[in-house]
Amino acid sequence: MDTTAESLQYRVADFLRQYPPFSALEEEDLLQLALHCRIRFVPEGAYVFREGEQPSEDFFVVQKGLIELLKTVGDQEQLVEICDEGDLFGVTALLAGTEYGLSARAREDTLLYAIPWHQFQPLIERYNDVALFFAAGFAAGMQVLRRLVREPAAGETLELIQNDQPVALLPIEGVELHPRRAPVTVTTETSIAAAARLMTEQDVGSVIIADEHRRPLGIVTDTDLRRYVATGEVPVEAAIARIMHSPVVTVPPGISAADALILMMQHRIRHLCVTADGTDRSPALGMISERDLFLRMGNSPAVLVKEMVRARDVDTLAATRDRAEELLQFYIEHGVNIAFVTNVMTHINDALIQRAVQLVQQQLRSEGHEAPLPFCWLSMGSEGRKEQMLRTDLDNALVYADPQSKEEEGYAREYFLLFAERVIDILTQCGFALCPGGMMANNPTWCQPLSVWKKYFWRWMTEPDEKAVMHTTIFFDLRPVAGDTRLAEALYDTIRTGEEEEPAYLIFLAKNALQNPPPLSFFRNFILERSGEHKDRFDIKLRAMMPLADAARVLTIDAGAVHITNTMERFQAAGEREPANRQLYNEAAEAYGLYLRLRTRTGLRHHNSGRYIDPRELSKIERQTLRNSFTVIEEVQKVLEVRYQLDYLR
Repeated sequence: MDTTAESLQYRVADFLRQYPPFSALEEEDLLQLALHCRIRFVPEGAYVFREGEQPSEDFFVVQKGLIELLKTVGDQEQLVEICDEGDLFGVTALLAGTEYGLSARAREDTLLYAIPWHQFQPLIERYNDVALFFAAGFAAGMQVLRRLVREPAAGETLELIQNDQPVALLPIEGVELHPRRAPVTVTTETSIAAAARLMTEQDVGSVIIADEHRRPLGIVTDTDLRRYVATGEVPVEAAIARIMHSPVVTVPPGISAADALILMMQHRIRHLCVTADGTDRSPALGMISERDLFLRMGNSPAVLVKEMVRARDVDTLAATRDRAEELLQFYIEHGVNIAFVTNVMTHINDALIQRAVQLVQQQLRSEGHEAPLPFCWLSMGSEGRKEQMLRTDLDNALVYADPQSKEEEGYAREYFLLFAERVIDILTQCGFALCPGGMMANNPTWCQPLSVWKKYFWRWMTEPDEKAVMHTTIFFDLRPVAGDTRLAEALYDTIRTGEEEEPAYLIFLAKNALQNPPPLSFFRNFILERSGEHKDRFDIKLRAMMPLADAARVLTIDAGAVHITNTMERFQAAGEREPANRQLYNEAAEAYGLYLRLRTRTGLRHHNSGRYIDPRELSKIERQTLRNSFTVIEEVQKVLEVRYQLDYLR
């Protein structure tokens, strides 16, 4: 490969890795994909493809500029979606093997990356997060890997179907829009250069030119700067009034998304100015951009993840995670397949953690501190098992490469503890609770180089006392979320090696899995808490979920499949390995899904962890179903008791 081609390959890869689903790819796959990308320039007004055409061999990613996705209604084209930097389009037809359902037209001069479908398609099967990205859907108007009901007509609600259940609603009507911040304003005499600097400092795409009473006189956007100033047509020393658009299209606070969309289409603009009374005779309160509009048109998982990827502050991350809770509420209320829900929420939580890690790295870099060694942020506990639906306690750790000197060791320890403290702070600001036992990366015990972690793991497996077994039930559910995944793989290898060389360890782990018997009394009533704050409540975590989670962990480690951490997936994998027990393990997976759904519903209803359930809140059918499911716990525990001959240890 010549130097120029190699440089281009790395530039493409650096761009793609900022955006999902490419952010989920390993470096080697990302570079290979980037090698086959082609750059395509599309002038303003030109079509990339038209509705009804046969799909090309490529799909597209916007590198710079804007692409309109249009639907023909009658003899007119109506706007369905705007794709800007990092957005991909042209995938739907390739996934479905159909003609293009929409037209794609450049709203301004645009650069695209054309990615060969035959190079990318195998990655959907290899990467769960990539498959989830397409299954969960894009922004408003785009189809997905699963079935879409149909193309939406203008102004109606779009429904996405997954496992015969609606999983995302993107309503246009009824959604009110409000500015997220005060407008950035300048006077007519302000120079273009000064206005551009202000836009950069405030990280906005437009500036309002206002009078002394903050009434809008005109507007200048990034597009205007590129069109008039970057081309040399207007000097940067000129007054901003020379390139402003006037009059400004103004709207009142709380305008509906539908009305905002119509106004933007009528005036062929991308920004609306919100004023006190909706006219240009009252003070400006803020701006609504086209991007704001489409992000507010629904809590699609892909939209939420995109917002997190692009978030520049903690407040944005926290607000987006709050919206994810609304999405979770919808899923639970509408009985969406629980395995799908856990995957979606894990994807969102992972995106939050990854962005928190990036923000802290940027903060420390600005303070003159750079990560001295490769590291990996590990999620454990329920998040490690992809089961943290609610914002419950944090369980995480940090592993970094072994330092090569005492000096490097001291700096690495200082850096990574500070780094972890700040990441944890962001996560708590986003609503997650601190682990009461201190099982977090900001605890010096759980922020260690790889060699120390290996010693931890080896000691827990070779000296399996009660405390050691407790640690393994938490830390052996580890899952890499951010950083160098090879460090996590090294820990997986340590678990596999320990299991092979110290098989007696599994006996202790299996014995621990029998500590919580099926939660039914002699008269087949629920075993409830007898006293305390949760008197007469059923502890679904301790008495139902933990017995199955512990059993599934034993089966996974015994099989060497330590990278599978989700309890339902562990039982499904065990069923494939043991056909004789397949039905039992499938029932165990279903029972665990039931417990997870009930706990989540309780937590959403009472704004807590959902751990303690009042049986009186359950319907008769739910109580019966829950009671019947406990027999599965008993049967799974019998399998462990026989396999590991645990009756001899009692």
